[in-house]
Amino acid sequence: MSEDIKISHSKELISDDAINEIASSIDTSDDALKFVFFSSNYNKLRMQNALSRTLGKNVMACSTAGEISPAGFTRYSAVGGSISSKIVKFKKYEIEDLTKFNINEALAIRRDFENEFNFNINDADKYVGILLIDGKSMLEDKVIALLYKVFMPIKIVGGSAGDDMHFVETNIFNNGELSSNAASFVLLRCETPFRVFKTQFFKPMSDKIVITDASPRQRIVYEINGERAAIEYASILNIPVEDLNPYTFAKHPFILQIGNNLYVRSFEKMNPDYSLSVLSAIDIGLVVRVAEPTDIVQDYKKLFDNLRNELGENYFFIAFDCIHRRYIAEQEGIDDEVNNLFRLQNVVGFHTYGEQFMGMHINQTLTGIAFAL
Repeated sequence: MSEDIKISHSKELISDDAINEIASSIDTSDDALKFVFFSSNYNKLRMQNALSRTLGKNVMACSTAGEISPAGFTRYSAVGGSISSKIVKFKKYEIEDLTKFNINEALAIRRDFENEFNFNINDADKYVGILLIDGKSMLEDKVIALLYKVFMPIKIVGGSAGDDMHFVETNIFNNGELSSNAASFVLLRCETPFRVFKTQFFKPMSDKIVITDASPRQRIVYEINGERAAIEYASILNIPVEDLNPYTFAKHPFILQIGNNLYVRSFEKMNPDYSLSVLSAIDIGLVVRVAEPTDIVQDYKKLFDNLRNELGENYFFIAFDCIHRRYIAEQEGIDDEVNNLFRLQNVVGFHTYGEQFMGMHINQTLTGIAFAL
């Protein structure tokens, strides 16, 4: 591992002990950009105080639905990393109220960025943005769309914070505090080659279907093809509606096609009225298909092979991997095989409630950024 990039992880059960263990192996100076992704099982106040006291400034941190490090996939742990200012120039922007975030605030960040970095559009490919955002806000679509609109053509990736599949509260670390309804956005100018990536392992399996009734703000689908959503969805899968379960929903999300690109819309749950709650933007009149998985192991292998081909054998990456990908691997009994692919990788990341890529909030993907070492 490069002296300019350091990684650590801890399975200590007490917040202070976990952060102290991480801090002992990474660069905690204010000049470094630090990442910490931690289980929501840690005490919120103690984790907040530990992050502030031990790591100081320029910390990107959030709660997770599972952690990723050179130890592989873990739960109820904390992972961390640091990137030296020698290879990235950066600035963190804190969005403290997602409900009020608008185009004017996005433009204000853009103006500050241009002044801070003396930005030249011809150098846009040297920059990248990373977004961490409250995964229960239902505002990820709006925020990433606004940020990408004002920062194009700079690439942006990110992940929605989790809470270990409780779906109650997720937290972002801003201004020394852990809070919901918030996001952290960091912009980096990279002095080393890097690649932004997105991969998924789904393909359409059904004919086109139409969302005929929905609540976009609540991300609830009430009707598909004029029928109650869950009943029609079960009919497409040729199973009784009573047999719908989390595994079914994980294996068969909606998939939306825009041009030649496919975007997954995952389900959170079926509601008592046979409506379906989803984890990304949905709207009346939207045309989608029901999807089915391909080979997730090959999906990961192909990504890692591509990163080695483009960046060399030695690279570091920050990973935002949808919790449903992990869940499918576990249910299929291939989680050890998937986990082994991540072990000994130079990686820090977490399992998310959604991923951001360019201007889209998406599901059941692995997104992130890889740096050559």
